[in-house]
Amino acid sequence: MKMFPSCHSRLSVKSRGFTLVEVCISLGIMAFSATAMLGLLPIGLGGMRNNMAAAQAINISQQVLLEAKQATFSSLLTNGGTVSAGTAYTYYRYFTDEGDSVTLPIGANPLNYPQITYTANVSVNPNGSTILPGSASAQPTLVTLTVEIRKTPTGVDAKTNPDVANIVSLVSCSDLSAYNTANSN
Repeated sequence: MKMFPSCHSRLSVKSRGFTLVEVCISLGIMAFSATAMLGLLPIGLGGMRNNMAAAQAINISQQVLLEAKQATFSSLLTNGGTVSAGTAYTYYRYFTDEGDSVTLPIGANPLNYPQITYTANVSVNPNGSTILPGSASAQPTLVTLTVEIRKTPTGVDAKTNPDVANIVSLVSCSDLSAYNTANSN
């Protein structure tokens, strides 16, 4: 019967494992790499937060545009807005961070409502006849609707925050021609 020699007798000293120096160097490299990756984490989270705010602002602006398209022109003017320089009617809409509309009592200060996260500045401009491509005449029922969405945590003044979304759209209002006729006299 033949006896197998011990494995330890044939292995050299170098092939038995890692030395303490090699292990320390590899741990140092891993620690340096992990620290660098953790340093990039806030940048990635900030970018994700900005993208979420932009997506929510687009959803809010679509909601405001859809409501304006379904409304009559006279109801757009009675949203509690003010006339800006005699041409555009401007009003504000307020939303939570989930995109739910917040209705404020007349004369209420939005700073007193901490749930307000987004402010929509809506401008309705009925002036100017819009001629569409391929059409020879002006469209008397079209208004220009501008929606500016700003992130306003805790109801801060919307004018100091940069726009998250800014959308300009044409809205057809069936009663606009009657409004223009009444106001031209």
